[in-house]
Amino acid sequence: MGSEMDIKGQELNKLLPWYVNGTLAGEERERVEAYVEQDQGGQIEVAFLRSVQTAIREQQDEVVSPAEVGWRRLQKTIAEQRHEAPLQTGKQRHWWRPTLAAAALLLLVQGGVLVQIWPVYKQHYTVLSSSRQGATGIVLQVSFDPAISEEQLRGIINNIEAQIVGGPGALGIYRLRLPAEIKQTAAINRLIRRLRDTPGVTTVEQD
Repeated sequence: MGSEMDIKGQELNKLLPWYVNGTLAGEERERVEAYVEQDQGGQIEVAFLRSVQTAIREQQDEVVSPAEVGWRRLQKTIAEQRHEAPLQTGKQRHWWRPTLAAAALLLLVQGGVLVQIWPVYKQHYTVLSSSRQGATGIVLQVSFDPAISEEQLRGIINNIEAQIVGGPGALGIYRLRLPAEIKQTAAINRLIRRLRDTPGVTTVEQD
């Protein structure tokens, strides 16, 4: 029973970025609202996402070194939220797993801030998954427009028959493993161009 509740909570947790940016609707929104109302971890996550929104909006007003300032401000926000978040043990799972998920990406995309901060982010980015061991297939790092629905996101991934092997990371970056048969440079480049032209896809880079 506890395991089922954990899985349900994890699934709802993944929807929080869309809930915070107001693009979640219908039954999914109702389920997330009920989850947040009853779960302390969900409340912490929502507070975190909203604090990131505020930090990024403030960053847009900076004139000097917007990318570096944005990255530092984001790091400061994360550190403060980690310090303030209560420790949870036992049955209270460690839900506060700042889904930086699409969290930061939630607003970085707005106003072109993501374009400014992306080069800085790449310097700090660390691989999230070691699942490449023993597996074959090219891995791409892909980020999505936070305004798209989870169903649309899944559709894009399924359309290229990719597998999620990591993420979403600090800025909403997913690591997607391509089918093993796509291994020639020309085929990889075609798929990357195809992804970049897909509505809802923000950035695509080979891992």
